[in-house]
Amino acid sequence: MHFLNGISNWGKDAIFTIHAVKGDVTVVPDNRSYVIKFRSVEKFENIVVKLDGLDCPFETVYDDSLLSQSIIVKQVETQQTLEIYIKDIKSAENLVEKDAMELIAEAQIEYVLKEELIALISQEKNEKVLISELASMIDGDLFGALIEIITAR
Repeated sequence: MHFLNGISNWGKDAIFTIHAVKGDVTVVPDNRSYVIKFRSVEKFENIVVKLDGLDCPFETVYDDSLLSQSIIVKQVETQQTLEIYIKDIKSAENLVEKDAMELIAEAQIEYVLKEELIALISQEKNEKVLISELASMIDGDLFGALIEIITAR
């Protein structure tokens, strides 16, 4: 699971781009379907999706419980550039704690460590202190994934 932390112009227009494959195209499939999920956003409706500059069909689903909107684009040739234009995108409630809890619940770590991590994330509101504490407790992929979630605020 990857989280996008690239929208810095809340309340304005945003463009999300997946560039065409470069290099050895034999190592990737000819076509891919994409589900691009924007987390912690208010529902948005003014969306245009383009493949190499031409309008492209897509579906959109808003999940009220997660405050997320997914844009689904099926069977895109990987040698094409996909662009999603969104007008007036707005931030919603932050779901950092919920995302972190879900990740920790699925992690293959000792139960006691899970409890300690959950308590820390629930109680520590200072992002720098939280990251520092996490660094002293875990490392590797779990640490990286939690940092990705925490810094997406």
